[in-house]
Amino acid sequence: MQDRAVRRVSRSLCGAFAALLVIGAAGCGGDKLDTTEAVESFNTQFKAFEVKLDCPDTIDKDVTEVDCTIQGDKTGKTAPVKLAVAGEKEKTLTPKDDAALQRAVEEVVR
Repeated sequence: MQDRAVRRVSRSLCGAFAALLVIGAAGCGGDKLDTTEAVESFNTQFKAFEVKLDCPDTIDKDVTEVDCTIQGDKTGKTAPVKLAVAGEKEKTLTPKDDAALQRAVEEVVR
């Protein structure tokens, strides 16, 4: 029964993650993007799922993916997740692989 609940939570979380994280420029016209506001937004919106996302505070403007970590609040377990960076004027972070994100969430909440 618990496994079914975990899968339901991770599917809901992954589906909601799809186009969530918008990132902005760090500083004035620099070569870096600031991810802190996007990550804080994710962590606030998904607090009920008892997971927390951690990413580098800044990333290079021209990267196409970023390595982050997801952590279970209750278990303290962590798992790596890769996020894709996309967009021209407005950059977004989205899961590079939805199935891998779902597995990571399931891993950290058990």
